[in-house]
Amino acid sequence: MTAAFLRVCFEAVPLGALPGGALGAGWGMRPALVVTALGTWSAALFVVGSPLRTMRDLPSSQPG
Repeated sequence: MTAAFLRVCFEAVPLGALPGGALGAGWGMRPALVVTALGTWSAALFVVGSPLRTMRDLPSSQPG
């Protein structure tokens, strides 16, 4: 599990580096960092808008 997780994470780095470099070269460093910060914050929006935020207990599993 850990190896699969690390592989996915490390393979995603070049995919983000290419558009990040193009954004930094085209718009400059400060706007590229603002876009990066907004993208990082937006990655957690699904938790804020989902029922996960209000869950206190794990749902019980029903026998199949």
